[in-house]
Amino acid sequence: MEAVDNNESFSSPLSPRMYYNNSGVSNFIFGNRKDIKCVRENKVNNMQTIYLGFGSSMGDRRENIQIALKRLDADSRIRITTISSLYQSPHLGRNAEDSIHYPPHLNLAAKIETDLSAEQLLEQIQEVEFAGGRERAIAWGPRTIDIDILIYGDMQIVSEKLTIPHPGISQRAFVIWPLLDIDPELLLPNGRSLSSMKFSSLVKGQRIELLDDKIWLNQAV
Repeated sequence: MEAVDNNESFSSPLSPRMYYNNSGVSNFIFGNRKDIKCVRENKVNNMQTIYLGFGSSMGDRRENIQIALKRLDADSRIRITTISSLYQSPHLGRNAEDSIHYPPHLNLAAKIETDLSAEQLLEQIQEVEFAGGRERAIAWGPRTIDIDILIYGDMQIVSEKLTIPHPGISQRAFVIWPLLDIDPELLLPNGRSLSSMKFSSLVKGQRIELLDDKIWLNQAV
């Protein structure tokens, strides 16, 4: 079968043709060029804008995060569009002052586009975490890599596996500041402004340091 040529005009509105999508997979369609345009636009319209949070507190923390970003970006269904600056903050939630057993975290946020569902994205994230040596032996414990789905489009999801937006967003400086790096006007699906959250007494009381460093996808590891 022949692939559709951009300059080709169909002789019949019901002539079957094959075209190739971005993954190189062939699809059959019937109709004229408007039909092809419609199929391609639907593919684009299915893309969601998602914000992810990355954290690491064990080993080479910066490298852990960079490798996780590269592994996600290697998936043809995921496109990383923006990466925030790096932040460092004390471990939050368990013996925060014990920096030997619970070392400080490096954190950043990333904006991505994908047509994966929230559940499918979670599965891919967990594969990346596993490849990065993530262990879940201790709740709130130190980890080589931690990736959270913070915001998924304008969706609000509550299931056994997922709560979106992430319920900890409004309570964590290491989530709010990186997100505001990417979009200072970012709103949650309920219309609440992230910029207003950074002034809450809970968030203002948390120590966080903006590092003079940034991770780029094309950097060598």
